Amino acid sequence: MGQGIASPIIGVTKAQHLDDAADALDLELTPEEGFSKEEPYLPHETVGPIDSNPPQAVLPLKSEEN
Repeated sequence: MGQGIASPIIGVTKAQHLDDAADALDLELTPEEGFSKEEPYLPHETVGPIDSNPPQAVLPLKSEEN
């Protein structure tokens, strides 16, 4: 929050869930509070099918001689 990140709300089953999510937009965190929320995150190496795919808009070129 507060970093310009947008994402869909998946799994909402009640109108109250949407109301709660909308109310969260009014929260204002201090920089210290924001950093404390990120502190437990530990990045890890990407594994699985996505690891073997090239980045978007990058296509492997085939060299074919006629």
